Amino acid sequence: MVKIESHSYSIDVIDKYINDAIRGNRAKKYYIPEDGSCLFHSLARHLSDTSEKNLRKQIVNYEREYMKDLIAPFLEIKFEEYLDEMMKPTTFGGEPEIIAFSNLYKLKVVIYDI
Repeated sequence: MVKIESHSYSIDVIDKYINDAIRGNRAKKYYIPEDGSCLFHSLARHLSDTSEKNLRKQIVNYEREYMKDLIAPFLEIKFEEYLDEMMKPTTFGGEPEIIAFSNLYKLKVVIYDI
């Protein structure tokens, strides 16, 4: 099962929440390499023993096994070509990879687009 949640908040609310969390030591700000694997670097920070390269492989394998019906209808290329492209270390991850990570690790992922 694939779970997707969506909420909309104003920039001011998000900014206040993040800054309050950082000041209260409930959150930290990290700088992530801008190398095409930024999503995988960000997600791997929350796992104790997984590199972004290993995480990318796990996510692509999960997509291959469980997410073809969700992803394939939106592609302009064949599904296997998409997976091959996602295995390249400079290919950006997106919503399908976030969903795969969330389901694979049974973790809720919250994304603030600011």
